[in-house]
Parts: sequence; structure tokens; C-alpha cells
Amino acid sequence: MKALLIIIISFCFFQTVALAQPGERVKQLKIAYITEQLSLSVEESQAFWPIYNAHESKRDVLEKSIRKNYRKIKDLETPLTESQLKKIMDEITSSRIEIANLDREFIQSCIPVLGTNKSSRLVIAEEGFKKEIMRELKGRRDRQE
Repeated sequence: MKALLIIIISFCFFQTVALAQPGERVKQLKIAYITEQLSLSVEESQAFWPIYNAHESKRDVLEKSIRKNYRKIKDLETPLTESQLKKIMDEITSSRIEIANLDREFIQSCIPVLGTNKSSRLVIAEEGFKKEIMRELKGRRDRQE
């Protein structure tokens, strides 16, 4: 029964993935990948994904802030003073610390829903997904050359 459920969920994800925008496709593939890697039950999925999505939204805001600050530093047309550079670097460092704290809180909030074992495997699953995406992108780039 569990195998049938996983097949149905996977089929639904891959159907929507084919019709989705590129950014949405990646999100849906990530959901499918993590769900499979953690062997999430329906109940676990229903409780976990809202927590995960809220975490990702907060994390995205901080990462966008970091990227924006890096662009300020790279912008050669607008030279920055030493004090401006210091302020930007402080903002980047603060955002990174905030991300680390956010990640810690997220994992702690996952433990009651997924248990310690699956919560620890979540970190590995996310890294595995990133590696798969990078491998796929590298393969596409190599095929184009």
C-alpha cells in the first residue's frame, strides 16, 4: 500500500513538473526527492511541508539580501567608501548568522514531526538534491559544448 501511495504521489508530481515554470519545476522535484529520501508518510508530509515552506521563505529573504549586498560590492560604477564596505560586510555576516540560527530552529521544529532520525536525514537529503541539480546542470552544459 505504501509503495502504491509513493508511486501515485510521484506520478502526480512529475505530471505537474512537466507543466510548471522552471523555478516551480525545481521546487516540485525537490519535494519529490525529499519525500522519497525520507520515506515520508502522508501524515508526516501534511505536517512537515508547511513548516519547510515557511522556513524556505524566511531563508530566501535572507539569501536575497546577501546577494543584493554582494552586487553592491561588485558594482564597479558606484565606488564605495571603506565605511560603506564595512557596513555591507557586517550586513552579510549578520544575515549568515541569522540563516544559521533559522536552520537550527527549523531542524528543532522538525524533530517533533519527523523524529530525530528523519530530521537528521533531511539535511543530507537537501544536500543530495543540490548535488543532483548541479550534476544535471553540468551535464547539460557539457552536452551543449
